[in-house]
Amino acid sequence: MLGILLVTGIFFLYDFSGEVVSPGQIMVRYFDTYPGVLTLNLYLTKCEGQCEIELSAFEEVRRKQIFSNITGYKAVCCGEGLPCSGNGLFFADLAPVIKRPIVMKQEEGDIILGHSSTLDQREIILKQSNEVDLPRKGLWTIMISNCGSSPVSIDGNASIRRKDGYLDSRLQSFSVLASIQVVLSIVVFGYFLYNWMKNLPKLTPDHNRLVGAFIFVIMEGTVSVLFFVRWNRNGIVGIPLLVIYTSIRSITHAVILYLTLHQLQRPREIPFYIFILIVLPLAIGSHIELDSIAHFAKRESGKWLFGFSKTPSFEFFATSIALIGIAYYSATNKPTESVQNDRRKQFLGIVAGSFVAYFFMSISLLIWRRSKTLIETRKSEWVPFSIPNILFFVLLCSNSWYINDINPEGWQTLDSAPQEEPTYNRRHRNFVETKLNNGDNEIPALPSSSSESDDAPKND
Repeated sequence: MLGILLVTGIFFLYDFSGEVVSPGQIMVRYFDTYPGVLTLNLYLTKCEGQCEIELSAFEEVRRKQIFSNITGYKAVCCGEGLPCSGNGLFFADLAPVIKRPIVMKQEEGDIILGHSSTLDQREIILKQSNEVDLPRKGLWTIMISNCGSSPVSIDGNASIRRKDGYLDSRLQSFSVLASIQVVLSIVVFGYFLYNWMKNLPKLTPDHNRLVGAFIFVIMEGTVSVLFFVRWNRNGIVGIPLLVIYTSIRSITHAVILYLTLHQLQRPREIPFYIFILIVLPLAIGSHIELDSIAHFAKRESGKWLFGFSKTPSFEFFATSIALIGIAYYSATNKPTESVQNDRRKQFLGIVAGSFVAYFFMSISLLIWRRSKTLIETRKSEWVPFSIPNILFFVLLCSNSWYINDINPEGWQTLDSAPQEEPTYNRRHRNFVETKLNNGDNEIPALPSSSSESDDAPKND
Protein backbone atom coordinates (compact mmCIF):
# COMPACT_ATOMS: atom_id res chain seq x y z
CA MET A 1 0.00 0.00 0.00
CA LEU A 2 2.97 2.33 0.52
CA GLY A 3 3.53 2.44 -3.22
CA ILE A 4 0.19 4.19 -3.62
CA LEU A 5 1.62 7.30 -1.98
CA LEU A 6 4.18 7.64 -4.78
CA VAL A 7 1.50 8.52 -7.33
CA THR A 8 1.53 12.02 -8.74
CA GLY A 9 -1.40 14.03 -7.46
CA ILE A 10 -2.12 16.06 -10.61
CA PHE A 11 -2.52 14.60 -14.10
CA PHE A 12 -1.88 16.99 -16.97
CA LEU A 13 -1.23 15.96 -20.54
CA TYR A 14 2.34 17.10 -19.90
CA ASP A 15 3.69 18.09 -16.51
CA PHE A 16 7.33 19.16 -16.09
CA SER A 17 9.29 20.35 -13.09
CA GLY A 18 12.79 20.98 -14.36
CA GLU A 19 12.98 17.70 -16.31
CA VAL A 20 15.84 17.44 -18.81
CA VAL A 21 14.95 16.71 -22.44
CA SER A 22 17.91 15.21 -24.27
CA PRO A 23 18.87 16.02 -27.89
CA GLY A 24 16.82 13.94 -30.31
CA GLN A 25 14.23 13.03 -27.67
CA ILE A 26 10.59 12.99 -28.78
CA MET A 27 7.75 12.69 -26.24
CA VAL A 28 4.25 11.71 -27.32
CA ARG A 29 0.79 11.95 -25.73
CA TYR A 30 -2.58 10.94 -27.19
CA PHE A 31 -5.88 12.56 -26.30
CA ASP A 32 -9.33 11.73 -27.64
CA THR A 33 -11.49 14.84 -27.64
CA TYR A 34 -14.40 16.68 -29.11
CA PRO A 35 -13.41 20.12 -30.43
CA GLY A 36 -11.35 21.58 -27.62
CA VAL A 37 -8.51 23.87 -26.62
CA LEU A 38 -4.90 22.89 -25.92
CA THR A 39 -3.60 25.20 -23.19
CA LEU A 40 0.19 25.62 -23.05
CA ASN A 41 2.03 26.72 -19.96
CA LEU A 42 5.47 25.44 -20.94
CA TYR A 43 8.80 27.21 -20.88
CA LEU A 44 12.51 26.44 -20.80
CA THR A 45 14.48 27.02 -17.60
CA LYS A 46 17.90 25.98 -18.84
CA CYS A 47 19.32 26.04 -22.33
CA GLU A 48 22.95 26.06 -23.42
CA GLY A 49 23.73 26.53 -27.07
CA GLN A 50 21.15 26.27 -29.82
CA CYS A 51 17.77 25.08 -28.49
CA GLU A 52 14.99 24.00 -30.80
CA ILE A 53 12.14 22.74 -28.63
CA GLU A 54 8.79 22.49 -30.35
CA LEU A 55 5.28 21.26 -29.61
CA SER A 56 3.37 19.69 -32.50
CA ALA A 57 -0.29 18.68 -32.62
CA PHE A 58 -2.13 16.73 -35.32
CA GLU A 59 -4.98 14.27 -35.81
CA GLU A 60 -3.70 10.71 -35.45
CA VAL A 61 -5.96 9.53 -38.26
CA ARG A 62 -3.94 11.78 -40.63
CA ARG A 63 -0.56 10.33 -39.66
CA LYS A 64 0.20 9.21 -43.21
CA GLN A 65 -0.35 12.79 -44.38
CA ILE A 66 1.86 14.16 -41.59
CA PHE A 67 4.93 11.96 -41.97
CA SER A 68 6.64 10.30 -44.91
CA ASN A 69 6.91 6.63 -45.77
CA ILE A 70 10.67 7.25 -45.77
CA THR A 71 10.54 7.15 -41.95
CA GLY A 72 7.76 4.54 -41.76
CA TYR A 73 5.31 7.32 -40.89
CA LYS A 74 7.13 7.90 -37.61
CA ALA A 75 8.36 11.15 -36.10
CA VAL A 76 12.10 11.72 -36.52
CA CYS A 77 14.31 14.80 -36.40
CA CYS A 78 15.79 16.20 -39.57
CA GLY A 79 19.22 14.78 -40.28
CA GLU A 80 21.35 13.03 -42.83
CA GLY A 81 19.47 11.15 -45.50
CA LEU A 82 16.25 13.12 -45.06
CA PRO A 83 15.04 15.81 -47.49
CA CYS A 84 14.77 18.50 -44.82
CA SER A 85 17.01 20.98 -43.07
CA GLY A 86 17.07 22.75 -39.73
CA ASN A 87 16.56 21.51 -36.21
CA GLY A 88 13.00 20.25 -36.26
CA LEU A 89 10.87 17.21 -37.01
CA PHE A 90 10.68 15.89 -40.55
CA PHE A 91 7.13 16.44 -41.83
CA ALA A 92 5.67 15.72 -45.25
CA ASP A 93 4.97 18.63 -47.55
CA LEU A 94 1.83 20.59 -46.64
CA ALA A 95 1.35 18.43 -43.55
CA PRO A 96 -1.78 19.50 -41.57
CA VAL A 97 0.07 19.97 -38.30
CA ILE A 98 -0.08 22.69 -35.62
CA LYS A 99 3.35 23.77 -34.28
CA ARG A 100 4.36 25.99 -31.39
CA PRO A 101 7.91 26.72 -30.15
CA ILE A 102 8.76 26.42 -26.46
CA VAL A 103 10.98 29.31 -25.39
CA MET A 104 12.87 30.57 -22.35
CA LYS A 105 10.89 31.69 -19.33
CA GLN A 106 10.33 35.46 -19.39
CA GLU A 107 10.98 37.15 -16.05
CA GLU A 108 9.96 40.64 -14.98
CA GLY A 109 11.79 43.50 -16.70
CA ASP A 110 12.69 41.36 -19.72
CA ILE A 111 15.31 39.51 -17.68
CA ILE A 112 15.88 35.95 -18.79
CA LEU A 113 18.01 33.89 -16.42
CA GLY A 114 19.74 36.98 -15.13
CA HIS A 115 20.51 38.50 -18.55
CA SER A 116 18.82 41.41 -20.29
CA SER A 117 16.82 40.30 -23.28
CA THR A 118 14.43 41.59 -25.92
CA LEU A 119 11.61 39.33 -27.07
CA ASP A 120 11.87 38.31 -30.71
CA GLN A 121 8.88 38.00 -33.01
CA ARG A 122 8.40 34.29 -32.30
CA GLU A 123 8.28 34.84 -28.54
CA ILE A 124 5.79 37.68 -28.89
CA ILE A 125 3.48 35.46 -30.93
CA LEU A 126 3.75 32.66 -28.35
CA LYS A 127 2.96 34.97 -25.44
CA GLN A 128 -0.10 36.21 -27.26
CA SER A 129 -1.34 32.73 -28.12
CA ASN A 130 -0.80 30.09 -25.45
CA GLU A 131 -4.06 28.37 -26.43
CA VAL A 132 -4.34 26.19 -29.51
CA ASP A 133 -7.71 25.29 -30.99
CA LEU A 134 -8.26 21.60 -31.80
CA PRO A 135 -11.15 22.08 -34.20
CA ARG A 136 -12.23 18.51 -34.90
CA LYS A 137 -13.44 15.52 -32.94
CA GLY A 138 -11.03 12.60 -32.79
CA LEU A 139 -7.77 11.28 -31.39
CA TRP A 140 -5.10 13.98 -31.32
CA THR A 141 -1.35 13.41 -31.06
CA ILE A 142 0.61 16.00 -29.04
CA MET A 143 4.40 15.83 -29.41
CA ILE A 144 7.26 17.67 -27.74
CA SER A 145 10.57 17.27 -29.55
CA ASN A 146 14.13 18.43 -28.92
CA CYS A 147 15.80 18.35 -32.30
CA GLY A 148 18.56 20.70 -31.23
CA SER A 149 22.11 19.80 -30.23
CA SER A 150 21.84 20.61 -26.52
CA PRO A 151 19.84 19.23 -23.59
CA VAL A 152 17.23 21.56 -22.13
CA SER A 153 15.21 21.77 -18.93
CA ILE A 154 11.44 22.37 -19.07
CA ASP A 155 8.93 23.62 -16.51
CA GLY A 156 5.17 23.92 -16.70
CA ASN A 157 2.31 21.90 -18.10
CA ALA A 158 -0.05 21.40 -21.00
CA SER A 159 -3.70 20.32 -20.88
CA ILE A 160 -6.69 19.91 -23.17
CA ARG A 161 -10.16 21.09 -22.27
CA ARG A 162 -13.40 20.49 -24.10
CA LYS A 163 -16.50 22.56 -23.45
CA ASP A 164 -17.68 19.84 -21.03
CA GLY A 165 -14.44 19.03 -19.21
CA TYR A 166 -10.89 17.72 -19.23
CA LEU A 167 -11.51 13.97 -19.39
CA ASP A 168 -10.32 12.00 -22.39
CA SER A 169 -13.37 10.87 -24.40
CA ARG A 170 -12.21 7.25 -24.16
CA LEU A 171 -12.58 7.43 -20.36
CA GLN A 172 -16.03 8.99 -20.25
CA SER A 173 -17.70 5.57 -20.51
CA PHE A 174 -15.80 4.47 -17.39
CA SER A 175 -17.80 6.80 -15.15
CA VAL A 176 -21.03 5.63 -16.82
CA LEU A 177 -20.14 2.00 -16.10
CA ALA A 178 -19.33 2.90 -12.49
CA SER A 179 -22.75 4.55 -12.16
CA ILE A 180 -24.42 1.41 -13.53
CA GLN A 181 -22.47 -0.64 -10.98
CA VAL A 182 -23.82 1.51 -8.13
CA VAL A 183 -27.45 1.35 -9.27
CA LEU A 184 -27.39 -2.37 -10.06
CA SER A 185 -25.67 -3.20 -6.76
CA ILE A 186 -28.30 -1.26 -4.79
CA VAL A 187 -31.15 -3.08 -6.59
CA VAL A 188 -29.66 -6.56 -6.11
CA PHE A 189 -28.70 -5.79 -2.51
CA GLY A 190 -32.23 -4.63 -1.77
CA TYR A 191 -33.70 -7.81 -3.28
CA PHE A 192 -31.55 -10.20 -1.24
CA LEU A 193 -31.81 -8.16 1.97
CA TYR A 194 -35.61 -8.16 1.70
CA ASN A 195 -35.64 -11.96 1.32
CA TRP A 196 -33.27 -12.50 4.23
CA MET A 197 -35.19 -10.26 6.60
CA LYS A 198 -38.53 -11.76 5.55
CA ASN A 199 -37.44 -15.35 6.16
CA LEU A 200 -35.21 -14.98 9.21
CA PRO A 201 -35.83 -13.68 12.73
CA LYS A 202 -32.41 -12.03 12.58
CA LEU A 203 -29.46 -11.87 10.21
CA THR A 204 -26.65 -14.32 10.87
CA PRO A 205 -22.93 -13.41 10.73
CA ASP A 206 -22.77 -14.85 7.19
CA HIS A 207 -25.57 -12.55 6.07
CA ASN A 208 -23.89 -9.58 7.77
CA ARG A 209 -20.66 -10.33 5.89
CA LEU A 210 -22.54 -10.21 2.60
CA VAL A 211 -24.22 -6.95 3.63
CA GLY A 212 -20.74 -5.52 4.22
CA ALA A 213 -19.56 -6.80 0.81
CA PHE A 214 -22.47 -5.08 -0.95
CA ILE A 215 -21.69 -1.85 0.89
CA PHE A 216 -18.06 -2.03 -0.28
CA VAL A 217 -19.15 -2.66 -3.89
CA ILE A 218 -21.46 0.36 -3.77
CA MET A 219 -18.68 2.46 -2.20
CA GLU A 220 -16.22 1.36 -4.89
CA GLY A 221 -18.61 2.40 -7.66
CA THR A 222 -19.38 5.71 -5.94
CA VAL A 223 -15.70 6.61 -5.46
CA SER A 224 -15.02 5.59 -9.08
CA VAL A 225 -17.69 8.03 -10.27
CA LEU A 226 -16.22 10.80 -8.06
CA PHE A 227 -12.73 10.01 -9.38
CA PHE A 228 -13.72 10.59 -13.02
CA VAL A 229 -16.14 13.46 -12.33
CA ARG A 230 -13.49 15.44 -10.41
CA TRP A 231 -10.90 14.70 -13.08
CA ASN A 232 -13.28 15.90 -15.78
CA ARG A 233 -14.24 19.02 -13.84
CA ASN A 234 -10.79 20.50 -13.19
CA GLY A 235 -8.23 18.14 -14.68
CA ILE A 236 -6.87 17.31 -11.23
CA VAL A 237 -6.91 14.02 -9.36
CA GLY A 238 -5.66 14.40 -5.80
CA ILE A 239 -3.64 11.77 -3.99
CA PRO A 240 -6.25 11.24 -1.20
CA LEU A 241 -9.01 10.32 -3.67
CA LEU A 242 -6.74 7.97 -5.59
CA VAL A 243 -5.61 6.28 -2.35
CA ILE A 244 -9.24 5.87 -1.26
CA TYR A 245 -10.24 4.47 -4.65
CA THR A 246 -7.34 2.00 -4.71
CA SER A 247 -7.93 0.89 -1.11
CA ILE A 248 -11.68 0.34 -1.50
CA ARG A 249 -11.24 -1.47 -4.81
CA SER A 250 -8.66 -3.91 -3.42
CA ILE A 251 -10.58 -4.48 -0.16
CA THR A 252 -13.83 -5.06 -2.07
CA HIS A 253 -12.30 -7.70 -4.31
CA ALA A 254 -10.52 -9.37 -1.38
CA VAL A 255 -13.73 -9.48 0.70
CA ILE A 256 -15.66 -11.16 -2.12
CA LEU A 257 -12.92 -13.77 -2.66
CA TYR A 258 -12.68 -14.42 1.08
CA LEU A 259 -16.46 -14.84 1.38
CA THR A 260 -16.48 -17.22 -1.59
CA LEU A 261 -13.95 -19.47 0.13
CA HIS A 262 -15.82 -19.15 3.43
CA GLN A 263 -19.16 -20.18 1.92
CA LEU A 264 -17.66 -23.20 0.17
CA GLN A 265 -16.01 -24.38 3.41
CA ARG A 266 -18.90 -23.66 5.79
CA PRO A 267 -19.30 -24.61 8.62
CA ARG A 268 -15.51 -24.45 8.89
CA GLU A 269 -14.10 -21.08 9.86
CA ILE A 270 -11.56 -19.56 7.48
CA PRO A 271 -8.67 -17.80 9.30
CA PHE A 272 -8.56 -14.05 8.87
CA TYR A 273 -4.94 -14.12 7.71
CA ILE A 274 -6.21 -15.61 4.44
CA PHE A 275 -7.96 -12.28 3.79
CA ILE A 276 -4.68 -10.44 4.43
CA LEU A 277 -2.87 -12.72 1.98
CA ILE A 278 -5.49 -11.91 -0.65
CA VAL A 279 -5.79 -8.15 -0.12
CA LEU A 280 -2.07 -7.27 -0.25
CA PRO A 281 -1.36 -8.40 -3.85
CA LEU A 282 -4.72 -7.03 -4.98
CA ALA A 283 -3.82 -3.64 -3.48
CA ILE A 284 -0.60 -3.58 -5.48
CA GLY A 285 -2.42 -4.63 -8.64
CA SER A 286 -5.19 -2.05 -8.16
CA HIS A 287 -2.64 0.71 -7.63
CA ILE A 288 -0.78 -0.15 -10.86
CA GLU A 289 -4.01 -0.40 -12.84
CA LEU A 290 -5.50 2.88 -11.61
CA ASP A 291 -2.20 4.72 -12.03
CA SER A 292 -2.14 3.50 -15.66
CA ILE A 293 -5.66 4.85 -16.18
CA ALA A 294 -4.63 8.17 -14.64
CA HIS A 295 -1.80 8.37 -17.21
CA PHE A 296 -3.96 7.09 -20.06
CA ALA A 297 -2.56 9.65 -22.53
CA LYS A 298 0.82 7.86 -22.46
CA ARG A 299 -0.59 4.74 -24.11
CA GLU A 300 1.03 4.43 -27.54
CA SER A 301 -0.86 1.47 -28.99
CA GLY A 302 -4.06 -0.51 -28.56
CA LYS A 303 -2.17 -3.45 -27.07
CA TRP A 304 -3.75 -4.78 -23.87
CA LEU A 305 -1.76 -6.94 -21.44
CA PHE A 306 -4.67 -7.96 -19.17
CA GLY A 307 -4.73 -4.34 -17.99
CA PHE A 308 -3.98 -0.77 -19.04
CA SER A 309 -0.36 -0.76 -17.85
CA LYS A 310 2.55 -1.29 -20.22
CA THR A 311 3.50 -4.49 -18.40
CA PRO A 312 1.29 -7.58 -17.81
CA SER A 313 -1.36 -6.73 -15.24
CA PHE A 314 -0.44 -7.73 -11.69
CA GLU A 315 -4.10 -7.42 -10.70
CA PHE A 316 -5.17 -10.00 -13.30
CA PHE A 317 -2.64 -12.58 -12.15
CA ALA A 318 -3.37 -11.98 -8.45
CA THR A 319 -7.11 -12.47 -9.07
CA SER A 320 -6.54 -15.56 -11.23
CA ILE A 321 -4.24 -17.24 -8.70
CA ALA A 322 -6.71 -16.53 -5.88
CA LEU A 323 -9.68 -17.98 -7.81
CA ILE A 324 -7.75 -21.06 -8.96
CA GLY A 325 -6.65 -21.66 -5.38
CA ILE A 326 -10.22 -21.26 -4.04
CA ALA A 327 -11.71 -23.60 -6.64
CA TYR A 328 -9.02 -26.26 -6.23
CA TYR A 329 -9.06 -26.20 -2.43
CA SER A 330 -12.85 -26.33 -2.29
CA ALA A 331 -13.03 -29.20 -4.78
CA THR A 332 -10.50 -31.30 -2.87
CA ASN A 333 -11.49 -30.34 0.69
CA LYS A 334 -15.23 -30.75 1.08
CA PRO A 335 -16.44 -30.23 4.66
CA THR A 336 -17.78 -33.53 6.03
CA GLU A 337 -20.42 -31.65 8.04
CA SER A 338 -21.97 -30.03 4.97
CA VAL A 339 -25.53 -31.12 4.26
CA GLN A 340 -26.03 -28.96 1.16
CA ASN A 341 -24.23 -31.20 -1.29
CA ASP A 342 -26.17 -30.35 -4.46
CA ARG A 343 -26.32 -26.63 -3.79
CA ARG A 344 -22.63 -26.51 -2.89
CA LYS A 345 -21.76 -28.30 -6.15
CA GLN A 346 -23.79 -25.73 -8.08
CA PHE A 347 -22.11 -22.85 -6.26
CA LEU A 348 -18.65 -24.31 -6.87
CA GLY A 349 -19.57 -24.73 -10.54
CA ILE A 350 -20.61 -21.07 -10.75
CA VAL A 351 -17.32 -19.96 -9.18
CA ALA A 352 -15.24 -22.13 -11.50
CA GLY A 353 -17.33 -21.15 -14.53
CA SER A 354 -17.00 -17.45 -13.71
CA PHE A 355 -13.22 -17.72 -13.61
CA VAL A 356 -13.11 -19.68 -16.87
CA ALA A 357 -15.27 -17.03 -18.57
CA TYR A 358 -13.10 -14.25 -17.07
CA PHE A 359 -9.90 -15.95 -18.20
CA PHE A 360 -11.01 -16.66 -21.78
CA MET A 361 -12.52 -13.20 -22.21
CA SER A 362 -9.18 -11.72 -21.12
CA ILE A 363 -7.19 -14.03 -23.40
CA SER A 364 -9.49 -13.22 -26.35
CA LEU A 365 -9.10 -9.51 -25.73
CA LEU A 366 -5.31 -9.89 -25.46
CA ILE A 367 -5.17 -11.69 -28.83
CA TRP A 368 -7.58 -9.34 -30.58
CA ARG A 369 -5.75 -6.21 -29.45
CA ARG A 370 -2.17 -7.39 -29.83
CA SER A 371 -1.63 -5.45 -33.08
CA LYS A 372 -4.41 -2.85 -32.87
CA THR A 373 -3.77 0.87 -33.05
CA LEU A 374 -5.23 3.51 -30.75
CA ILE A 375 -7.61 4.50 -33.54
CA GLU A 376 -8.98 0.95 -33.76
CA THR A 377 -9.55 0.57 -30.02
CA ARG A 378 -10.67 4.09 -29.07
CA LYS A 379 -14.37 3.19 -28.94
CA SER A 380 -13.99 -0.12 -27.10
CA GLU A 381 -11.82 0.79 -24.08
CA TRP A 382 -14.88 0.25 -21.84
CA VAL A 383 -14.73 -3.51 -22.51
CA PRO A 384 -11.49 -4.30 -20.63
CA PHE A 385 -12.47 -1.87 -17.87
CA SER A 386 -15.74 -3.72 -17.23
CA ILE A 387 -14.45 -7.33 -17.28
CA PRO A 388 -13.10 -7.53 -13.68
CA ASN A 389 -16.09 -5.59 -12.35
CA ILE A 390 -18.48 -8.09 -13.95
CA LEU A 391 -16.50 -11.01 -12.49
CA PHE A 392 -16.69 -9.76 -8.89
CA PHE A 393 -20.33 -8.74 -9.22
CA VAL A 394 -21.23 -12.25 -10.41
CA LEU A 395 -19.29 -13.77 -7.51
CA LEU A 396 -21.09 -11.52 -5.02
CA CYS A 397 -24.51 -12.38 -6.46
CA SER A 398 -23.73 -16.10 -6.46
CA ASN A 399 -22.66 -15.88 -2.79
CA SER A 400 -25.98 -14.21 -2.00
CA TRP A 401 -27.90 -16.83 -3.97
CA TYR A 402 -26.09 -19.65 -2.19
CA ILE A 403 -27.05 -18.38 1.26
CA ASN A 404 -30.49 -17.07 0.29
CA ASP A 405 -32.40 -20.29 1.17
CA ILE A 406 -29.98 -21.39 3.87
CA ASN A 407 -30.00 -20.55 7.55
CA PRO A 408 -26.52 -21.30 8.94
CA GLU A 409 -27.68 -20.92 12.57
CA GLY A 410 -30.74 -23.16 12.21
CA TRP A 411 -33.45 -20.52 12.50
CA GLN A 412 -36.82 -21.64 11.21
CA THR A 413 -39.78 -19.38 10.66
CA LEU A 414 -43.30 -20.40 11.60
CA ASP A 415 -44.45 -20.28 7.99
CA SER A 416 -41.68 -22.55 6.77
CA ALA A 417 -41.75 -25.03 9.72
CA PRO A 418 -43.58 -28.33 9.09
CA GLN A 419 -46.88 -28.47 10.95
CA GLU A 420 -48.05 -31.79 12.45
CA GLU A 421 -51.77 -32.35 12.17
CA PRO A 422 -53.51 -33.00 15.55
CA THR A 423 -54.55 -36.61 16.08
CA TYR A 424 -58.27 -35.88 16.47
CA ASN A 425 -58.29 -33.87 13.20
CA ARG A 426 -56.62 -36.71 11.36
CA ARG A 427 -59.06 -39.29 12.74
CA HIS A 428 -62.09 -37.13 11.90
CA ARG A 429 -60.82 -36.64 8.34
CA ASN A 430 -60.34 -40.39 7.89
CA PHE A 431 -63.84 -41.04 9.33
CA VAL A 432 -65.47 -38.53 6.95
CA GLU A 433 -63.69 -40.02 3.94
CA THR A 434 -64.93 -43.51 4.91
CA LYS A 435 -68.58 -42.40 5.22
CA LEU A 436 -68.45 -40.58 1.89
CA ASN A 437 -67.03 -43.64 0.20
CA ASN A 438 -69.94 -45.70 1.63
CA GLY A 439 -72.53 -43.26 0.24
CA ASP A 440 -73.47 -41.71 3.59
CA ASN A 441 -73.99 -37.97 3.12
CA GLU A 442 -74.50 -37.24 6.82
CA ILE A 443 -71.20 -35.77 7.98
CA PRO A 444 -70.61 -35.37 11.72
CA ALA A 445 -69.19 -32.02 12.87
CA LEU A 446 -65.60 -31.60 14.02
CA PRO A 447 -65.29 -31.44 17.82
CA SER A 448 -64.97 -27.84 18.96
CA SER A 449 -62.11 -28.47 21.35
CA SER A 450 -59.53 -31.05 22.15
CA SER A 451 -61.49 -32.03 25.23
CA GLU A 452 -64.15 -33.55 22.96
CA SER A 453 -61.70 -35.62 20.91
CA ASP A 454 -60.59 -39.12 21.52
CA ASP A 455 -57.26 -37.81 22.65
CA ALA A 456 -58.75 -35.53 25.28
CA PRO A 457 -58.61 -36.64 28.93
CA LYS A 458 -61.94 -38.03 30.16
CA ASN A 459 -63.51 -36.97 33.41
CA ASP A 460 -64.85 -39.60 35.74
